[in-house]
Amino acid sequence: SAVAEWRIQTQRADALAAADRRLSALDDNVVNHFTSLTSLGQVLSRQPQFADFLVQRERKGAAPPPSSDRPAMQRRLSRDGDVRAMSVQLAALTRDFQITRAMVLDTYGTAIADSALAERQANALAMNVATRPYFIHAMDRGRGFQFVLSRLNGEPRFVAATRVERDDKVLGVLVLVTDPQRMGRLFATASARFITAMVDAQGRIVASSDTALMQRRVPFSTPGLSVSDDG
Repeated sequence: SAVAEWRIQTQRADALAAADRRLSALDDNVVNHFTSLTSLGQVLSRQPQFADFLVQRERKGAAPPPSSDRPAMQRRLSRDGDVRAMSVQLAALTRDFQITRAMVLDTYGTAIADSALAERQANALAMNVATRPYFIHAMDRGRGFQFVLSRLNGEPRFVAATRVERDDKVLGVLVLVTDPQRMGRLFATASARFITAMVDAQGRIVASSDTALMQRRVPFSTPGLSVSDDG
């Protein structure tokens, strides 16, 4: 009947309006989250201890290691007192600001300090990420951002990278890492009728209110974060 049709259309319109409000609020929250992460990187990169550390490493003659030499360089770095001290400072930052990981890269894109070292976890020391967009953009533009799958464990990560400078000289890059699970509260929905998700430019779900959907692909793509299969 006409009344039934009217009710259906009204309910559909109400549902679409509610979803639109939800997505608008979520969009604002996600933007604020990523803005906060990149802003944190910019503030921290200006702290003198990072420039001091990178200057000191430069004086020791840093160079990009061949892939075959990474294990040896990783062992050397993990035993270096300055690297260990910086890694402890990075670990303190991850606890204070509730992020997943923090690293310092030299100008070659090689990780020379990692909060994971202080946390006794698998670390990225001596890993080279010179070809990754987040590093390239940080070196060229001052900051970079990227969704990646970790080389160490294959888990999804959001990476914010900020250039470290002193006297207009580029010394390296500070990297802050967070994982989609830490964004879970942003995607939580009060109704089981709705599933909210963020999709990258390749159609991969990178954050969602339903964790079972993580990393699945949807049959369309939207402008979004760049994606890499490692990082």
